[in-house]
Amino acid sequence: MAENAKRLSPKEWFVTYLGDLITWLKGSWVLSIASFVFTVLLVSVQAIPAEHLSGRRRVAITIGLGALIAITVLIDKIADLIEKREKSRNEEDVQSRADRLLRASEEAARNSVSDLNALLETAHELAFLAGASRANQMTAVRKESVRSAAHALGPGARATYYTLEGAPGRRRLDHPVHAVSYGRDDRPDRPFVETDFPELNIWGALTRSDTEAQVFREPEHVPGLDWERKPYATFINIPVKAGPLVFGMLSANSAHPESVGEPQRAVLIGIARALALTESMILGSATASNQRDAMSAASDTLQGIEELERENEQEASK
Repeated sequence: MAENAKRLSPKEWFVTYLGDLITWLKGSWVLSIASFVFTVLLVSVQAIPAEHLSGRRRVAITIGLGALIAITVLIDKIADLIEKREKSRNEEDVQSRADRLLRASEEAARNSVSDLNALLETAHELAFLAGASRANQMTAVRKESVRSAAHALGPGARATYYTLEGAPGRRRLDHPVHAVSYGRDDRPDRPFVETDFPELNIWGALTRSDTEAQVFREPEHVPGLDWERKPYATFINIPVKAGPLVFGMLSANSAHPESVGEPQRAVLIGIARALALTESMILGSATASNQRDAMSAASDTLQGIEELERENEQEASK
């Protein structure tokens, strides 16, 4: 410790070893009380008759009490400077931590672009499968989707995909598939039932475009949400839909308020659309007898591309 003390400047040594004591003296009112007592004594000394206190002793006591008052005022000012310095340092630390988290989240979003490409490739493979193989691939796509979504937000994140059941007024988001990133181990604890929680904003989000998905952050008021009871400080709900068909909701949240920026939001929307594409293909397979009546726009587009490819191949063979 002695060697460390030698390397400190006098100012640094003073703040390091006496700063806490000075701050405590001010915070516990010791300085204020001492200054008041010294001031009262100084006034009292001046009121003592000359026959009871000699002039020389009166001057000495007056100078001593004046010096003590000056010292308490000086220490009080030093305590103010130390508090301001610590507050500024804490604010800088908070800002620095927020900047690091933001950079980490943006880096996670950039890395997740490759995850999104892999997810789209998996979804594309689904088009060439049938039966049990297609069902298994769909399960894999859902798991990969939430894993990529959690990865996009960086540490402290969780992503969940809920499938939608029921008609408006009696809708239910259930059968959650979830994934977490480092720092989170919680799971979805309940379905969302419209008749039980009609005030939740997710029901309105289901009817809007995925590009209108909003990011909410603590302490912003959200109907039906108590931030203090949640392990996250920000979240976004994105509808998984293709045209008029709504398949479910991709919900992502993070313990860090600034984790869902515009890059992350764009990646999450891309993941939701990849999910919608695969759900569309499953729906198209299940209702093939009705042909285009129940097919989604995404499935129609995929079929159109395949037809164009076949026509080009036929023309090339002529």
